[in-house]
Amino acid sequence: MMMMMMMMMMMMMMMMMMMMMMNRSLIIFNLDYKLLNSAYPRSRSRDSNSRAFGYM
Repeated sequence: MMMMMMMMMMMMMMMMMMMMMMNRSLIIFNLDYKLLNSAYPRSRSRDSNSRAFGYM
């Protein structure tokens, strides 16, 4: 169940990455990413997310 939720969150993040041409969506994405990290501090996907989105 939790893995399915994380997969759906990753899909949403990919959609937002496609929309990140505009600065507004970039700011919204950064806020959502910080909220996600604070909501799931012990999650394994935090490291993979920081690795995946670190180059942006």
